[in-house]
Amino acid sequence: LSWTVEGSFKGADIKFDFTTSFQFLANSIHKNAKEKGFYNTPPSDIERIALMMEELGDAIKAIRAKEMPQDEHCPEYTRLEIKLADTIIRIMDYSVYRNLRIDAAILAKIEANANRPFMHGKKI
Repeated sequence: LSWTVEGSFKGADIKFDFTTSFQFLANSIHKNAKEKGFYNTPPSDIERIALMMEELGDAIKAIRAKEMPQDEHCPEYTRLEIKLADTIIRIMDYSVYRNLRIDAAILAKIEANANRPFMHGKKI
């Protein structure tokens, strides 16, 4: 892995740590979702992705609020922080459900983006 942030990463070490942590958390999240009944009737892929989008929509609502609301279930965090976390949790759950290599794809995409031109060649 050649991509670095302020020279703090050493190639394969960060890849292993990230992948190991991601997979551990994703498997724990998926196990919890199954235990809580979210897989009694297996959801469609479209339903799962729509739920991810719903969490992002809720994040937008939090941003649009006059004052950033605290989350009702985790009041030490803003609703924006929790809704973004919910989105990531849903993605991690889905990655286990569909056996997707999201952890490796994230690292590959970070490296690809590091080698792209300024603003990725876009105006916006």
